[in-house]
Amino acid sequence: MKAFLIEDEPVALRNLTRLLEKHFPEIAVDGTAATVEDAVQYLESHSPDLIFMDVQLSDGLCFDIFLQADVTCPVVITTAYDRYALKAFEAGSVDFLVKPIDGTELCRAVTRCLHRSGGDDASRILEALLSGGIAREEDSPALRRILVRVGGKIYPLKTEDIAQVYSEQKSTFLLTVSGDRYLVNPSLDELGSRLDPKRFFRVSRSCIVSRRSIRGVQDLPGGRYALDMDTPAPFPVEVSRGRANDFSLWYNAQA
Repeated sequence: MKAFLIEDEPVALRNLTRLLEKHFPEIAVDGTAATVEDAVQYLESHSPDLIFMDVQLSDGLCFDIFLQADVTCPVVITTAYDRYALKAFEAGSVDFLVKPIDGTELCRAVTRCLHRSGGDDASRILEALLSGGIAREEDSPALRRILVRVGGKIYPLKTEDIAQVYSEQKSTFLLTVSGDRYLVNPSLDELGSRLDPKRFFRVSRSCIVSRRSIRGVQDLPGGRYALDMDTPAPFPVEVSRGRANDFSLWYNAQA
């Protein structure tokens, strides 16, 4: 069997290679990659029997590989930190290993992979990520991308392209600066706690706005504000009285 290892940490790569040689001598490491770009190039001309894939790579996240290349073999996800993603992978019955990897857990994951044909791993992993809805970068507490569904496919949407996040009939929607609207799984409360507070502000119980999309601010009776947004919203965007003072400080600080 041929294994492809996608890992940007040299120590983790050496440890995984050593464990494979010890516990599965019948599996040969056919190639390695440290970036999304290199992994995609490898998969364009190679067909491994098994892939070990780190979540965060130096030039992006692992799901970028699935969006750019055909992955037709079993995949084992490896990660050292993203607990939220791990819960999503587990819910989607996707094999994963927490670094530093030990022999027992490696044997469990590889044995499960050997007893299934793979094939649907790409869609299952993306579905698992979508069920979590959020992809975090390694050293940033603020979200940089959110997974959205377009037709039957899943894409990462950069948070810098979001104009508003709002709730409607118990559902959460993203409105982009280009006017596209997406239904997402995370709640408004969850997104509000994880979007960059320098770029986003929760103006009411049902709406979060992006600073870049605010064209102007108008005073309203009762100490409230009405916002003129670059991207047309499905409803008037207003700052509630209870959030007006904080909004004024936030908005003027960013000016």
